[in-house]
Amino acid sequence: MRERFVYATLVLVICGAIYLVTQGLNLLNQPSDLKVAGGVGLIVVVIVLFPAAMKWIWHHKTTPHNQPNR
Repeated sequence: MRERFVYATLVLVICGAIYLVTQGLNLLNQPSDLKVAGGVGLIVVVIVLFPAAMKWIWHHKTTPHNQPNR
């Protein structure tokens, strides 16, 4: 059950990152300088946070947190 949850979470994070990048690219096409800056910022945030989120999710998949230390 836990494996399915982890894989579903990974898929949701990937889909969310793709959605946010497409929204950022859409903002880059707007005529306002503020929207262009917002699009660049959004893309940079996704690039920075996506690997950290994937590492955190994978760490919780591979590390047994519910077992006592021996």
